[in-house]
Parts: sequence; C-alpha cells; structure tokens
Amino acid sequence: MNWLKNNLFLTVLGALTLVGCIGAGVFLAGAKSKLDTVSADYETEARELVRLQRIEPFPSADNVEKIRENVNAFQGLSDGMRETLASTRLNITVPAPNEFQQKLLASVNDTVQTAKKQNVGLPEDFFLGFADYQAALPLNDAVKGLSIQLAGISEIVDLLIANNITRINALARDSVPGETAARPTPTPSDARPAPGNQAPNKNTSSAVPPFTSYGIDLSFTCQHNTFQLILNEITKMKQFFIVRAVKVVNERQEGPLRGVAPTPAPETFSQPGVTDMFNPASAPTPDPATGEIPVATEATAASSMDFVLGREKIDVVMRIDFVQFANVTEINAKPSSPGGTE
Repeated sequence: MNWLKNNLFLTVLGALTLVGCIGAGVFLAGAKSKLDTVSADYETEARELVRLQRIEPFPSADNVEKIRENVNAFQGLSDGMRETLASTRLNITVPAPNEFQQKLLASVNDTVQTAKKQNVGLPEDFFLGFADYQAALPLNDAVKGLSIQLAGISEIVDLLIANNITRINALARDSVPGETAARPTPTPSDARPAPGNQAPNKNTSSAVPPFTSYGIDLSFTCQHNTFQLILNEITKMKQFFIVRAVKVVNERQEGPLRGVAPTPAPETFSQPGVTDMFNPASAPTPDPATGEIPVATEATAASSMDFVLGREKIDVVMRIDFVQFANVTEINAKPSSPGGTE
C-alpha cells in the first residue's frame, strides 16, 4: 500500500490502462458479434441467390388453368365482337369485269333518273365517282372491291336524293386494292420499297386483313334540317359507315344589315294579302261582295314574321368511310402458300 501511495502516478496510469484494455475488449467482442451476424446473413442470401439462379421457374397447375380460362374468355368476347361487325358487311357475288361495267351503267342511269324526278342537281358528267370505267373495264383483282364500293356509294347517294337535297356538288372515292396495274419486280439496285409502298410482311399470320375501308368524299348543298336528317340516317344504316370529317359552310356568310329592307319574296309567293311568304295558302279569300282580295294593312304586316336567318342553305363537305369487316374464320385462316389454291 505504501508503494502505491509513493508511486501515485504509476498507479493511476496502470488503472487507466486496465480500464482501456477492458473497454477495447468489449468493443472488439461486439464488433466481432456483428460481423458474424452480417457474414451469416450474407452467406444465406448468397446461397439463396445461387439457388434461384439455378432453378427454372414453373407456374403451378392452378395458375396455368386460370390463365387459360382468362385467355379463352377474352378470345370468346373478341370473336363475338368480330362476328357482330362482320354481320354488317355486304356479301356480294364477284362479277366479271364486263358485268361490273353493266351494273355501273345501270346504277348511274337509275341515280340520274331519280335525281331528275326529285329535282336534285347533279354535277356535269356525273358517274358515281367511277368515270374511269365509263368506257374501260376494270382489272380482275379490283372487281370485288369496286363492286363493294359501288354499293356503298349508291346507298349514300340514294339517301341524299331521298332527303331532297338541293344538289350534289362533287363526289370522289379512294382507289381500291388491285385497281392499279401491278408494278414490275424491282432490281437489286432499287429493291428497297419507297415510303408508302412498303412490301407486305411475308410472315403475316392472317389470310385477310381484319377490315377494309373504302373512302368516299362528298360535297352537297341542302337545308339545315335536311343535313341533320342525313346524319341521323347514316348512323342507322345496316352497313357500317363512319362519318370521318364534316365541313359546313353557310350560304350567307354575313348577317343582314340593320335598317335595310329584306330581299323580296319570290313572285310565286308575293300574292296580295299573303301574310306568310312561305305559305301561299295563308292568303285571305276574296270578298264575296266585290270579288277583290283585301290589301294587307300595317297591323297585318306587323303580325307577319320575316325570317332573315335560317332559310338559307348550307354547303356540306363530308368524308365517309365505308368499312367491311372480316369474320373470325377469315381472320384465323392461314395465308395460302405461293402458287397454292385458296
């Protein structure tokens, strides 16, 4: 004890050294424990990763059956929708080129005669958009498409005439597949197809496209309410017509000026005493005593309504797509091999 008292510095230094060694031992023990835990977790995860990388994933039988049921249900809904759309198409017998030309001439004659009876104006040399075949036969590959397109155009034109439009200003159509002559096989120097004329994919999985669209461009003049009726009738047609675009231009681009007298009524509607120029039957009956028609007074003139807007016509430009859908059998059929029979 005397030595410790006489060597106080060494005693304190030794005590501090002992406490430091004990603390370092405790820290090292804790670090070693954490290292062992982390190492064990790493080894476990590494072994699991190696195991997962070596095995091949395989779904259970229940999951495979559920996936198959979902696929079959979706396929059934898809096929049902395709059949519903296919029921709207025209099923026609493909005529020979000369028979198509005869049918075209008959359709044009019927349309012209009907338009004349209904007092509907037609463009000069009107030929339902098929003027190229007025004196020439179509190619064999285009006859079917042309026949379908002719039927669609005839329905639209008949609808316009039946609704007593004022006139048809113009009618144009898109060309159908096979209508133009086939191009020669390109040489290796120009084998790359030009943009917009790419060669079809040889690995296509369908014998026919799901649908074919026949475009029709129309321009006609009619009353406002007539145009509304025509749009409604197009949506009710059995065949699948899509009004792609519409442009309507009013016959009068500017409103009437204030203080300017309105345009006089036509002579047929300007009888003395008529209070409604659009209804000649509203004229009063002659006086039995004098046999004269009473002249309209200021009071009767004030009661007459003069329409300054709403009686003018409109010019309509429409883009209509006549769509023909293929059925499920045609879509799922395998494409015929070159040189084979369909």
